[in-house]
Amino acid sequence: MKSSNPSIETNETLAYTSLRISNDHDRLNSLYTCLMQEIDGGPPHAAQNCFFRLRDMLNGHFDVEDRIHFSVVRRFRPGFGSLIEALSKEHSDFRADMEKIQRLLSENDLKESKRLLMRFADRFLLHECTEEALIADLDKTF
Repeated sequence: MKSSNPSIETNETLAYTSLRISNDHDRLNSLYTCLMQEIDGGPPHAAQNCFFRLRDMLNGHFDVEDRIHFSVVRRFRPGFGSLIEALSKEHSDFRADMEKIQRLLSENDLKESKRLLMRFADRFLLHECTEEALIADLDKTF
């Protein structure tokens, strides 16, 4: 499917958001590691603080993808539409999971929090890999 040609500004926006998304993935993985360490051996308030930082960064990350990056991709590479929809749906699912984990942490249920976080992390890693593959594919075409 042929796409329309994006402007220089659009290319710059896409390049910036692509770089930010990749950098966010690294920071999110670091925050996850911090959170798991605090759950395993730190005081409950430290785990909650790490969780809040992770949650807030995830929400910002998802917002950049959903509101800026994905809208540009949809517009100029409509063939990626179903993939973008699936990634956006996963964002909603991840947000719902984060609410459950937050509730468990506030109840000091560290065992169940850890179990859900590990499941969350496995799914999020696959999600990140899909996004990184999309970015690599876009880099070839823009």
